Amino acid sequence: MKTQDEVSVALGAGCVGFFLALVLVLIITVARRRRREVPPKVAGTAIPQCAETIDFSRRYDIIYAGDYHSQLTEKIEGARIIGYVGREYDPEASKFGYLRNRWLVVERPDGRKSYILPEGIHALHESASPT
Repeated sequence: MKTQDEVSVALGAGCVGFFLALVLVLIITVARRRRREVPPKVAGTAIPQCAETIDFSRRYDIIYAGDYHSQLTEKIEGARIIGYVGREYDPEASKFGYLRNRWLVVERPDGRKSYILPEGIHALHESASPT
């Protein structure tokens, strides 16, 4: 049987632990609220979020490079975005530094398919060619 002092110490330690957990939850909540996404600005004015989405039934002119930082770019005109191939994490591909896991599949106007690294896309322009 525990003595009165042992029970008091255990109860006190439990209260302190609960209080510290509560303080930690409050700190995390406040930090998340402060870390809200800041919209980009043009000439000091915030750019509003647009409700527009990419229409995958249309064709686009795609400007891309081997990776986002490359200066050498290529343009695929009148391409239709089909989707992705690969998995977000592929243990086999990650063994090799040069293999990538996910590729964007686009269909060229002549029906050929191209596989592009999503990180390499610089711009999408609505194509002037018919869909």
